[in-house]
Formats: sequence, structure tokens, C-alpha cells
Amino acid sequence: MNPKGESLLLAGTEALVLLICIGAIVWTIASGMIFDIDGLLLVTISLSLAAVFSFALLLHAKSAGWLDKLPLPGRKKAAAAEKVPAGDAK
Repeated sequence: MNPKGESLLLAGTEALVLLICIGAIVWTIASGMIFDIDGLLLVTISLSLAAVFSFALLLHAKSAGWLDKLPLPGRKKAAAAEKVPAGDAK
């Protein structure tokens, strides 16, 4: 398998575990188990696993260069930046 395919497979696995954790939290709240000790423990464990896998997914996306393609509010485009010649500095 090529490196790009391995990268997508790893990101997909991380995203799948993240979705399962979020689904477990939603199911616990919707079923009313949140008021029981089992529900509280399930939500706590799901939140901690979701935090770990979302952080891993963020680091993976950053190392793969996927975050550089997103248009963020504070980011300036390199083509739009004006270049001032060295002799014309004001």
C-alpha cells in the first residue's frame, strides 16, 4: 500500500473511533442512562477516548499537510501578499 493510502486508512480509523465515542455519548443521554453511575462512567470514558483520538487525528492531519489547505481567518495567501522591492522601502 502506498503512503497516501496508509495515511487515509489511519485517519479513517481515527475518525471512526471518534464517531463511535460520540455515538455512545448520544445514546447514553437519549436512553436516560446519564443519571446512573454506569451512564456517567460510559460518558466519561467516551469523552476521554474522543479527546485522545481527536488529538491524534489533528496531529495526523497537521503532519500530512491537510490543515494547510483550509482557509483560516488569520491566514494570508502567499499570492496576495505584496512584495516591496528592496530599493523602494518607505
